[in-house]
Amino acid sequence: MACARFPLLLGLVGASLALVGASLAQPEERGIIPIFPLLPPITCYHTEMLYLGRKLNSEPELWISSLQHSRLCETWEVCQETLLMLETGPQSLILGSKGCTPAGNRLSGVTEHLGPAGIIITSYIHFCNINYCNNLTSTDPVLRPKARLVTGDPDNALHCPTCLALYSCPKKVRLRRCSEKAVRCYNGTIQIKGEGTSYDLGLLGCSTVPSCELFLGMKTIGPFTLSEKCLDHHSDFWPRRQGAARPSWAWTLGLGLLLTL
Repeated sequence: MACARFPLLLGLVGASLALVGASLAQPEERGIIPIFPLLPPITCYHTEMLYLGRKLNSEPELWISSLQHSRLCETWEVCQETLLMLETGPQSLILGSKGCTPAGNRLSGVTEHLGPAGIIITSYIHFCNINYCNNLTSTDPVLRPKARLVTGDPDNALHCPTCLALYSCPKKVRLRRCSEKAVRCYNGTIQIKGEGTSYDLGLLGCSTVPSCELFLGMKTIGPFTLSEKCLDHHSDFWPRRQGAARPSWAWTLGLGLLLTL
């Protein structure tokens, strides 16, 4: 009889080990469990948009999202909506992003990263944790008052080529007089990456940053990743004195989509 019970005992032990193994494997199947308290998952609008043109900094553009462009977030995520505006002269670019983002101690609001003279970079970021709460309908948060006319002695002012174009700027662009706060002309290419999108831009304009690196180490704004390549590291500051020769600008950039000046 003892021999008859031995296989039964082994069977019970094997079944117990199988149950333990299954219970230990359950967390792996569920994925990584966040360390913060779990909340019911929310649904957020999920989309990106781009505007490129004139007067974008003074007149709002529509940004309508539909339920077709939405996504159920993870339990540790909240909704976000971000606007990023880049300006040089009369030309502007606005990028928008809506989607899910990890929750955390984040502040909502408008930030002017560079400006207000010369090339200007402004962003608006909003976080919320209710279904479809990232429902901004226009670019109004990054608008600014109409720019004042540049004053000062035109013969003693810095003049820079001004261009904002997809891919690159053409060889011939219009010179524009800079404000007194500008210290050099910027010439570079900018890359902005979103979620599944990437934009390459040619950028020329007046800069208030003494170095050629326009972003000064800034790598991200909200969900957007920024990178730049300065094409004019050796440009000297243009002296502001009577009779100073204007710099000659000769770049061999490929043809791109130039905005109408």
